[in-house]
Amino acid sequence: GILRRQLKIEVLDDNRVPERTIANVKKALANPHTVAMIGLSATDRARETFNALGGEIGASGIPFLSDISLTGIFEEQANVFTMRPSQDDERIPVLAQFIRTRNVQRPSFVGLKDVLSSSSLGDSLTGLDDVGLVADHRLTLQDNNLDPAAIATVIADLKQKDTDMVFLALGPRTAPVL
Repeated sequence: GILRRQLKIEVLDDNRVPERTIANVKKALANPHTVAMIGLSATDRARETFNALGGEIGASGIPFLSDISLTGIFEEQANVFTMRPSQDDERIPVLAQFIRTRNVQRPSFVGLKDVLSSSSLGDSLTGLDDVGLVADHRLTLQDNNLDPAAIATVIADLKQKDTDMVFLALGPRTAPVL
């Protein structure tokens, strides 16, 4: 416990279902004994949760420790913190500096179209003023698989454009291994 007060930890598993994530957070917010919340690592579910409950989460004042890399998702809630480096504020500047110091001339991006963390990385790389991507491919998962023909097309394009570095963002962890 803390200060001689017993703590009860309740685990609310969402089974990677966004509606369940939202329901779990609602349940925790409604409990008058909630003193803190820990969780949310999947960017897409985090975005949906904060779109649905961000105001309530912020108004609760309950400390919420997360593992969200896109800080824009929760930046309006002063009581939400992350253990993960910010993609926008930390990762992208480091990647940009890496590209510059390695004198990468023809960088490319290959990611997933409908996965927020992946598309955000691609958008951020595309938005770098002095680093022009020679190729930007956003693939679509169909039944948790990538189309082999689409992969072949991407590879052919990367070869044709003579890319010298490819940034891959083919997560989440449920995505297939290539």
